[in-house]
Amino acid sequence: MTDELKRCLSLTGFFIITFFFASTSFAVAEVVVKEETQYYDVTGQSLRDVRGQTFVVTPVLVNGRPYAAQCRHDIRWHYKYDSDADWCSIKSVTVTVNIKHTMPRWADYSSSSPDMQEKWNTYYARLSEHEEGHAKLAKEAANDIEQEIGTARRRSCQDLRQAVNEIGIGILKRLDEANKDFDASTKHGRLQDAILHEY
Repeated sequence: MTDELKRCLSLTGFFIITFFFASTSFAVAEVVVKEETQYYDVTGQSLRDVRGQTFVVTPVLVNGRPYAAQCRHDIRWHYKYDSDADWCSIKSVTVTVNIKHTMPRWADYSSSSPDMQEKWNTYYARLSEHEEGHAKLAKEAANDIEQEIGTARRRSCQDLRQAVNEIGIGILKRLDEANKDFDASTKHGRLQDAILHEY
């Protein structure tokens, strides 16, 4: 699994529970989302210094290149199945997506001028918006996995197990491409103005 597949953990999660028919019984499906944000401190008395320090102290390195922020994710699925004379079908499925945001925190914020604070707030909001875009893609992929696995059935349980893994891995690959496309289309947030302006 590539780093991109794991991109994008908040201890405040929410639960989505849906019910639908699979074969002649109910399949219980659940998506559990957990998110957390970890911060790293940046210092500087001017926005120029803050911007420069960000790319020195950031823990986010992708292919050796520093970035101000990152959203990492890990998606896993667990399921139970049942069979009758005709079909092997999913009985229940739970998909868990852990999302971890890494964001900068300006240590000298409280001692800076209102104008500088306003510019930092704008920058942080736009940077967060970009990373939330990655998180949204991960949540959508988790829902897709839940829905597609939940309705899966095959003549044999061996075929069903194989199909479930193919479904999950296939959606993760699509998520990988979606994250790449999102970064390309936004130039890693620059086109969303996720830039710390000095003026």
